[in-house]
Amino acid sequence: MLPLPAYTSSSSAFKRRCRVSYVHLLTATALFVLSAYTLLLFSSRTPTHIQQQVQHLRSLPSDFVQSSNRKGGAIDEDSLAKTLATVDGLRAEFNRQEREQETEKGWANWMLAPFSITRDALVVSSTHAYPTCPTSADPHYSSSLYYKRVFIAINLLQNEELMPTLTRELVALIRVLGPDRVFVSIYENASMDLTIMHLRLLCQVLESLGTPYKVIAKGLTELQQKENGHRISRLSAVRNAALEPLSNPSEFDTVLWLNDIFHCHTDVLELLLQKQQQGAVQACGIDYGPKGLIYDRWVMRNMRGMPFYNQSDLVEFFSSDITYKPRPEVLPFPEDTLDKAALERGEPFQVFSCWNGVTAFSASAFAPPTSLRFRTALNDPNSKDGVTDKASECYLSSVDLWKHGMGRVMLVPRVKVAYSLDIYEWDRTPAGYDPTVVTTPRINWKTAPPKQVWMHNFAAWYAPEVPEPWDEA
Repeated sequence: MLPLPAYTSSSSAFKRRCRVSYVHLLTATALFVLSAYTLLLFSSRTPTHIQQQVQHLRSLPSDFVQSSNRKGGAIDEDSLAKTLATVDGLRAEFNRQEREQETEKGWANWMLAPFSITRDALVVSSTHAYPTCPTSADPHYSSSLYYKRVFIAINLLQNEELMPTLTRELVALIRVLGPDRVFVSIYENASMDLTIMHLRLLCQVLESLGTPYKVIAKGLTELQQKENGHRISRLSAVRNAALEPLSNPSEFDTVLWLNDIFHCHTDVLELLLQKQQQGAVQACGIDYGPKGLIYDRWVMRNMRGMPFYNQSDLVEFFSSDITYKPRPEVLPFPEDTLDKAALERGEPFQVFSCWNGVTAFSASAFAPPTSLRFRTALNDPNSKDGVTDKASECYLSSVDLWKHGMGRVMLVPRVKVAYSLDIYEWDRTPAGYDPTVVTTPRINWKTAPPKQVWMHNFAAWYAPEVPEPWDEA
């Protein structure tokens, strides 16, 4: 009978392979356990300040009201710096925590989470682009404006992208004006992004500065509700809500309105300085849109009561792709040559009405007998219970100044702002930050408004403008 060496040899080899595989398995298991333990220690390390801040913000309601009457005192620079770091990193850290939550679906996924890209965001840096603003203002702003008291009113809606810039430029502005001489009032509604988290951080910033404020954030508890002719009535309501803390206008020199615009604090300082030097009741910058076109065309009228563009030119311009079209000519009429020249030189000039994203009023306009507030037009025959979109609440604020003999309304062309960062950077010029602005020519104020103003009904956007008596709106 023949032996079975092949079987024996095969069996021995099989056993040797099993022993080697068993050793490998033990080694792999040990390495896995060691790695898992190391990763467990890594993943359970103490959260950073930004992580803790964002975790706390995520746990809070999406609407709130917060205020402070604290004035002055030493600025808490350490707390301010930490909060501004959170402002910079809020979106990145929020996204990291969102992704981390998605991976925490069982022990295995939790153990593997450190291998994912979410760990790259543990040290958060800013993912926001900021405008190239001056780091400090020219001293002539400080010397001219330091003792002025300013009430800042802001309305916000879905402005997460803007908030880091708004926060940092408010800090820079307040440092120049003096933390105890500024009051900040903000009314927000209907935001679905991180605007409300940013507003909570802004409250912390203002606390660190020692600046009194009131912030009302409604979030989704108050929707826009601008349909069916209610746009202007709703905008009037939210603007008046932002004015609510202005119970005693005599405590302030200026009421500054900021739309959700990209700007530098030096833009605002230039506006305030020109208002003071020219003795204006209302001063406006210019907000720009695509292709260098002035954005707030609906509101702005010159002293002839004319718009800054020919309506037919605008209709043709927006009728198709504007990429390769030349923009319509601004102030195209021969009668407006002087205004056009002042606009091109960046020199202030008188207008009948304006707003343009940033505007400063004399605070006395909000006190009796003027008691300026925002409203809808009075000259719409189709209006029911004051519901009409015929004229902007911003335009009507200038009209009401004229009705009370306060028609010193002016445009400051060197103050340029925009609703997107790329447009803001594209439209700015060094003239906006030239300290030689102190030599700007004085305005020769007209006391009589134009007899008629060319009106443009928002509800009939493509319809021609029509002249109407200036004081019927």
